[in-house]
Amino acid sequence: YRAFYNATGAPDSVVAIGSQALKEHNGDGDGSSGGYIVAVGQNCLSSCEHMRHSVAIGNDAGHEANGSNNIFIGNGAGYLETGSDKLYISNSSTTNLITGDFATGDLSLGQTQGTVSILNALTVAGTLTASGDAYVTDDLYIGGTALTNDNGTLTWDGSALGSGSAFTGGTVANATTFNSGVTLADTLSVTGAATLSNT
Repeated sequence: YRAFYNATGAPDSVVAIGSQALKEHNGDGDGSSGGYIVAVGQNCLSSCEHMRHSVAIGNDAGHEANGSNNIFIGNGAGYLETGSDKLYISNSSTTNLITGDFATGDLSLGQTQGTVSILNALTVAGTLTASGDAYVTDDLYIGGTALTNDNGTLTWDGSALGSGSAFTGGTVANATTFNSGVTLADTLSVTGAATLSNT
């Protein structure tokens, strides 16, 4: 009912289902304006005029959207979004579970509370940054060597780490800073440069 209510032109390949879905859409059918859109839900994409290549499912999904290449799923998903290449999976205009940007590759999971669980292997090809606490319930491997929680004692390559602990049989690679005294019980072999800031 009233889908395409104020729409003009003859857009290419458009589906609109729901009261006032794609209400303001304007497509000229020449491949340069609006078209190739699926809008399902009341007031879905109701403000868009020249959007192309987008999908919106849910009441008020993409309500203010006017960009292209967007995906809005859920009630009120991306309600105020006006850009292009966006992803929203939401259950209201203010509650998003997943948001993303297809142009930049940015992806946000979850909200400011709750837990995002990964139930299988996770491979990070770039930098992994934790802005809060990071909890590891099993071994953490760095450069192929396990950093292990051994009943409350942190161990690296089988040796306990901490005040007064001994480190044997391992290799310290790359730049390393020791913030307290280091006692050598055997020979120290250095294959590269070693810088001592004090004696």
